[in-house]
This record gives sequence, C-alpha cells and structure tokens, in this order.
Amino acid sequence: MYFDTIDGIINNICPLNSDLRAFKDVLLDVCRIPFEDMMFKKYDLKTGRLSFSQYLTKSKKSEKYESHREFCDLHMLLYGEELFYYSRLEDRNQDNYDSEKDISLLLNFYDNENFVKLYNGMGILVTPWDAHMPGISVMPPQKSYLVKKLVIKIPWHTIAEEAGSLGI
Repeated sequence: MYFDTIDGIINNICPLNSDLRAFKDVLLDVCRIPFEDMMFKKYDLKTGRLSFSQYLTKSKKSEKYESHREFCDLHMLLYGEELFYYSRLEDRNQDNYDSEKDISLLLNFYDNENFVKLYNGMGILVTPWDAHMPGISVMPPQKSYLVKKLVIKIPWHTIAEEAGSLGI
C-alpha cells in the first residue's frame, strides 16, 4: 500500500509501468477536465484499465473488503472525501475468487485494520496482498458524501520489481 498526493503518485508510481508513463500527461490534466466528460468511461490500456466513476460513500457496516490477485488498484480521488480501509491479506479465505473479474470479496475483519482519509487530490495504490474497502463515509458515518474517482487497474507483474524500491 502506498498513498500520496496525485502529483506524488504521478512522479513515483507512473515511472514503474509503461502504460502509466504513456498516460502521465493525461493524468496531470485529469483535474482540469470536467468530470462529467469522463464519468463512467473506461479506457483499456495495453496492460490495464483506466475508469472514472462517481458514487455516494457508505457506512462501513454495509461494505466488504475486496482483494485482487493479478492487478494493483490505483485510486485517485478527484472530488470529495472518503475513508479507505486496508489490511494485509495474509492467509485469508479467498474461496469466492472470480478470476474473470480478478476479485475476492471478504467478510469484514478488524485485526490489523487501518485506514487513510482520502480527499480531493489524494491517491492510494493497493497491491494483491492488501485487502481494501474504499468508499466509506467520513463523519458522521450515517451520512453519504459524493466522491468522484479515477481507478487504474495495473497488472502487478508489470511493476513488481520496481515497486520494491518504494517499499510497496
């Protein structure tokens, strides 16, 4: 897991993957493009996928952790704020793994659980060994907040060697 400002992610994560290097200028412009022009679009990259979405945050009680085996998720918050929970996956049961979507949904667990508060201009990279639960309401937890986000799916094998130098 690695989190930083969007500029920090562009400078530290983009060099690790050829698609991200190619999209660096686009990512720098993302905050200047009206979100409505990008919303719900998905872009297939040579080695991953870039998608824009918006949603209302939810209570932690109503959500589940997710994990992936093949892809890292790079979440970039373009508007709003959310709590982003994460925990080391370790040997958790992943019997419900869907290989087509590269996702396992996990029951909530609380040991070694952490969170970061993401707000406009922040991003987080989660790896295959990070269970994560994005989109959780900040305060009060009963209230929903609008979030606009860019998510990039990056094949782990394309950044694995270089990621070690960042401690990811």
